[in-house]
Amino acid sequence: MPKSDTPVALFFADSHLDHHNWSNRPTLCGDSVHSFSFLADKACELEVPMIGAGDLIDVRRPEPYVIGKLRDSLDNLQSCGIPFYYIQGQHELDRDNPWLQAVHPHTTHINKSTIELRGVKIYGLDWTAVDNLSAEIKAIPSDTDVFVCHQVWHEFMGDMAYEGHLADAAVEHIFTGDFHENSEIFADPYSSGDSKSAFVISPGSTNMRKITEPAKKYYYVLYDNMFWESYLIPTRYVLRYEVYTALDLENVAADIEVQLSTVVRKHNEDNNLPPNLCKPIVHVKYSDDVVDTWSCLNSVCDGVAHIFYKVITAQVEEAMSEAQREVQALVSAGPTECLKVLLDEESELYKFGLALLQSENPADLLLDVREARGLLCD
Repeated sequence: MPKSDTPVALFFADSHLDHHNWSNRPTLCGDSVHSFSFLADKACELEVPMIGAGDLIDVRRPEPYVIGKLRDSLDNLQSCGIPFYYIQGQHELDRDNPWLQAVHPHTTHINKSTIELRGVKIYGLDWTAVDNLSAEIKAIPSDTDVFVCHQVWHEFMGDMAYEGHLADAAVEHIFTGDFHENSEIFADPYSSGDSKSAFVISPGSTNMRKITEPAKKYYYVLYDNMFWESYLIPTRYVLRYEVYTALDLENVAADIEVQLSTVVRKHNEDNNLPPNLCKPIVHVKYSDDVVDTWSCLNSVCDGVAHIFYKVITAQVEEAMSEAQREVQALVSAGPTECLKVLLDEESELYKFGLALLQSENPADLLLDVREARGLLCD
């Protein structure tokens, strides 16, 4: 189905607004606020509302720089007459006084509420603890066209660690934050027995949060015939290499120099990137038995690229015992799985530990328990 000529809204997620994402690289900064500013400009250009699906701010107590940049973009939207709607993710979650409401009056929190844009009904839900998620999903109005959410879904994370199933939401279109990779899937048929599947969009983060994330970042525009189209966000360029031999090292060093003077330069010019985003990231995986890899590539990238390394040590990997592999797999599976190994699932201690892991406010839960057991002083 081709898109119509009438856009409804611009959707994005996981902007994680901050100043320095890479704490040990102080000059590698500005990516998150640049992406957010670009999206605000694009919403003004398209003359459509902007809708954020959670984790728009990276921490619950953002620094003044972040608030200033956020206000600049919201001022821009307000001057253009463009509404800004949002839900909260885990990172900025505050049930009583959402940050964006406090920062700027030109914001609308759509948690557990519906907005209608050009006949499209859009329902929002803040990140929700596991204990309450099923009930909140069942409470989604039946006439909802688009469900905007922010959760760890089974459909993206598998059995490793998840909070709920997308298929439980009987909505034909779902736009979800949290998963930092761009993905479009069809969830299994609704649990209600409807033969249709939900079309699910994870836009991914608007800027690279970890070196292992995909470099390309996206936002989406929804059109009034329910057609979704993804568009690239202009971001910092990323080069990736692997070095296993001395010849690999020689070739990689030469290629980096060529890429910096051709592809990277053109990318920066075509996307009109600000100076602080013109220095690319170079990510290199290299074998520890290739001599001088670090010093060679540091020399090539000095002052012109941010370089990240991952050392591959074949001997260590081969020597890892089966027991170590099991422990590593368990840790990767997350704290809930670890808890199952440590404690009997029927025990009160296990249930308490699970409640702590799933709670939105662990400190309050601990306080309640201490009070119930008479451990608090007057």
